[in-house]
Amino acid sequence: MKNIIKKIPSWIVYLGVLFLFLLLLFPSFRYLLLKLNYSRDIPELLYSNALSLGISYDTMVASYLVALPAIVFFIAMFFNHNSLWLRRGMSAYFSVAFLFVFLASSADIPYYIFTGSRLNDAILMWMDTPGAMVGFVLGSSSFYPYLLIFFMGTVLSVLLVVFLQRSVLASGFSVSLSAGKKIISFILVTILLLVGIRGGWRVRPVAVRDAFVTNYPFVNMLALNPLFSFFDSMTKINLDYLDNTVAIKNAGRYLDVKGDLGSPVARTVSFPDPSVKIKPNIVLVLMESMSAEMTGLSSSGKSFTPFLDSISNHAVSFSNFYTCGMHTCNGLYGVLYSLPSVPGMHPLSNVYTANQKFYGMASVLKDNGYSTNFFCTHYEEFDNMGFFLRNNGFDNFFSRQNYPDAPDEGSFGVSDETLYDFAFNKLNEFSKAGNPFFTTLLTISTHEPPLMPKKTTFKPKSSVPFEQVYEYADWALGGFMKKCKNESWFDNTIFIFLADHGCNMPSPYEIPLSYHHSPFIIYSPSLIKESKKFDKLAIQMDVFPTVMDFLKTPYTNNTLGIDLFNEERPFAFFCKDYLVGCLDKKHFLVIRKFGGESLHNYTSGNIENVIGQNRALADSMKTYTYSMLETAQWMLENKKLSVGEREGSGKK
Repeated sequence: MKNIIKKIPSWIVYLGVLFLFLLLLFPSFRYLLLKLNYSRDIPELLYSNALSLGISYDTMVASYLVALPAIVFFIAMFFNHNSLWLRRGMSAYFSVAFLFVFLASSADIPYYIFTGSRLNDAILMWMDTPGAMVGFVLGSSSFYPYLLIFFMGTVLSVLLVVFLQRSVLASGFSVSLSAGKKIISFILVTILLLVGIRGGWRVRPVAVRDAFVTNYPFVNMLALNPLFSFFDSMTKINLDYLDNTVAIKNAGRYLDVKGDLGSPVARTVSFPDPSVKIKPNIVLVLMESMSAEMTGLSSSGKSFTPFLDSISNHAVSFSNFYTCGMHTCNGLYGVLYSLPSVPGMHPLSNVYTANQKFYGMASVLKDNGYSTNFFCTHYEEFDNMGFFLRNNGFDNFFSRQNYPDAPDEGSFGVSDETLYDFAFNKLNEFSKAGNPFFTTLLTISTHEPPLMPKKTTFKPKSSVPFEQVYEYADWALGGFMKKCKNESWFDNTIFIFLADHGCNMPSPYEIPLSYHHSPFIIYSPSLIKESKKFDKLAIQMDVFPTVMDFLKTPYTNNTLGIDLFNEERPFAFFCKDYLVGCLDKKHFLVIRKFGGESLHNYTSGNIENVIGQNRALADSMKTYTYSMLETAQWMLENKKLSVGEREGSGKK
């Protein structure tokens, strides 16, 4: 055996050892992911099948990583080139490669725990604010084991690469090979790499859809390799289920568009008696990660928001309300501009956002004499919020820079208490200016990691950090509202409470509904004389038109939102990065990026895919969803989102 190995070119041995090391490394992380998320409710055979399939994805990734060095070594072999710089170059390549391997593999596990998804390019949304990303990671001790694995794994792998360079590559191409043997070596290694790049000896290369073969989301995702899922997610999603003409026509029909106002969804909204038009102040509180599952709407019956629950009993509230996505940027885009987030695109920061104006709540209210203001706890660069919101209707943007004396309570700036105290003083200033004000407050304290503020008098009842921060957020909101009640402008103010998105909680489905189900409460004791509870399906895009109905202010609705007081949606739809979900009041359709759909009875929590028995319903849900998404994308690309400012907006 030793004699046989000695006859093998050293570079093949070198690449072979590193290839095998990768094939041991990737399954180790997969097994750790399994141990941390293991459930006895899932048949062991399914776990075994997923682990076996995972080898195909690992083989593909390992083959791609080895392919470039193999090409370089092929060329060097034919020219009998063996320099120190070549060997060092290969060591540098693999050192960097292993750094990214350990980075992706170490980040993948906490990313899955946080989002319910394997690693994908949505993690790059924070690259414009690296300080916030680093602070987020370092702010929670739960990430420390993965940081340790990353650093130790990277160091040990680099030591292995250096050892192999000195012990294996040092001999270079001292083995004498004839031209024929070189060609045979080239052909054999090429064949092995081509087979590996396909994920093994398969009819076609292994793809994402090959993993989604069971009714258990975790099992389906378990097989994937984090580097594979990350780079696969970077391929563009084409919303081409329907022809654009058909999609736009459908959207116009769903929204009851009549006439041509320069945009396919623009419609004039007027009210019978303009004398009843009112101009109350509007304070919209966009609550970070406030899933309905943490409130009185929880399916478990356990609530951590007693204040929020109490005011919902004296307000207009919607129990079947859903967020447009799983990120704050999705929530801002949906609530303030009544547009859905297209899968795989950052709605506030893309090639189209800087070149056009977006028509939404702030713009319309500003045109009707309102001052428009936005408050957040972190720096304005995060998610491109400062530029986008100032450019699209907001007069003032208050952020971390405006609280110079307040301490940071986490990676996202100051606490909810600081935000509320600062905003309260500003609201008093706005009220003295004589014009009504529209103000949006974006809270933060319920963002992961769950850390209680260091400077607070609040004492939580729960001993669980995740529950404590929700108790705190509700307490801070209650304190803010108590102060507002003592001000003269309170009686002429509408308060709106909803989530930017929910949070990841155990779910039988690939898209946890806890990430999208949100409270939606319109509260104004002096202006709302009778509380009402609606159970109709609603999404964040409907907030703006619904508020305008409350105000009885004529305008042109150039959005995909509807007035929930007078209209109703057949379905609610949303995106979780590269998954699209659609609901009626019983069924939940999940649509995957590259094909594959499942339909579930979510009211019973049943994991069975019933799409076969309900094909017509699933097709209707998919047609509705893609008609809306494709129309929104077409409007974005063709600069039709600002239409409506010319008519019915209140401009003189």
